[in-house]
Amino acid sequence: MALLGLYVQPALAQDAASVEQVQAVIAGLRTPQEAFMVDKHLGHIPGVLLTRTDQHTSNLYMLVRADSPDQQQAVRAALVKMGLHLGCWTRTPRNGEPFTHLDPDRCDELPHVK
Repeated sequence: MALLGLYVQPALAQDAASVEQVQAVIAGLRTPQEAFMVDKHLGHIPGVLLTRTDQHTSNLYMLVRADSPDQQQAVRAALVKMGLHLGCWTRTPRNGEPFTHLDPDRCDELPHVK
């Protein structure tokens, strides 16, 4: 997976139990610059430690503090301002398993944007 955007908080060196992972699909990404801007904006949301957005797969991967409130509404609001749509949001404890892509075509929550 070519990760085109990346944002990392300095506090990422936390124990695994205090970090959760978020995976989602973003509809409407058209350029690598948009993916970079998504990461830049989402990285400022409280509790977000790392974001990676891939324009080619429309996947968003985030690491968040486990004790932070759910960031889904803040992420959705930030993306709407950029003309993008969020779907298939999942937040789970970080377990060290490899990242697997979410399929945007199987995400019924999203409009089909070409």
